[in-house]
Amino acid sequence: MAILNKLAAMRTLLGAIAVAYILGAALSGNALAEPEEQTEFTDFESIDADTFDIGAGDVTANFSGGFSATVGNTELYRSGLFAWMVNGGGTGQIEFTDSVGVVEFYARTDPTADGTSVLTAFDDQGVQVGDSVTLNPGDPFQLVSFTGPLQRIEFTNNASSALNAIDDFGFSPTSGSTLTIGTNQDSYSTGDNLILNIGASDPSAAADGTDELYVVVVFPDRTNLVYFTDLDATFANGSLSAVAEITPVGTSADFPVDLPEFFTFNWSGLEPVGNYTAFIVMIEAGSLADGSIDLGDIKSFQRADFSFNQIGRASCRERV
Repeated sequence: MAILNKLAAMRTLLGAIAVAYILGAALSGNALAEPEEQTEFTDFESIDADTFDIGAGDVTANFSGGFSATVGNTELYRSGLFAWMVNGGGTGQIEFTDSVGVVEFYARTDPTADGTSVLTAFDDQGVQVGDSVTLNPGDPFQLVSFTGPLQRIEFTNNASSALNAIDDFGFSPTSGSTLTIGTNQDSYSTGDNLILNIGASDPSAAADGTDELYVVVVFPDRTNLVYFTDLDATFANGSLSAVAEITPVGTSADFPVDLPEFFTFNWSGLEPVGNYTAFIVMIEAGSLADGSIDLGDIKSFQRADFSFNQIGRASCRERV
């Protein structure tokens, strides 16, 4: 089957962008930059409160279910003497007033804890974004990266009494562009038809085409993918080791784009079983020429997750 048989190795544009989560685990847990490089940042110093907001712009983060303080345990501070912590058996929540594109921070569980801590991100519909991140007792502070759009993060402490902690927290809102990507179902079986829809508009995008649009589908191994080379859904294989060879599906000169049946595909049963992720990404033209994808290259992106299981019928859903 054409689309799958033509694929060569490439990591998720999430993995690449840290497009593991865009691209990967799709994708989660890969660092895009240090937290302090994000638009909004806090090290929690001098914040002594149970519920509080972070951010001075249009989008803020509300922290609840835990507390920011200094508790005399240096194992729970990455910098300074304050951190945001959640009691054993509790779940803290970070909720944004609008969807954000990137969230990065350091987190750990107290070395003496008798249970793990788990971080999970959700979008504005309550759908989990990427994989959860598990923190084990004894592990050092771990840099955690979530790429959105996402609107909420839960920090669950499974220990009976020991604290966990987040320190050095940063996030960046999504751009003003509107990108959409979706599928007609969220899971497929042999004989089903996949329909991929895409859309793109941005009043601020460069009319001369200096913003490029990419559409890729990441395979279950999070290594192989296919990318589309034009708005007629011509596709090709690519590799993260040869990012400079990937071509865009179009540019901002093509905006607005509204293709409800951009690509259709019938599952033969020979395709890899597992979870797939489709991405639509807008970056500055020429950004891939250096063979890498940097945080500053990405202006906006969206994702749609779906799976192939060979047997059973799929339920209908569209992610945009």
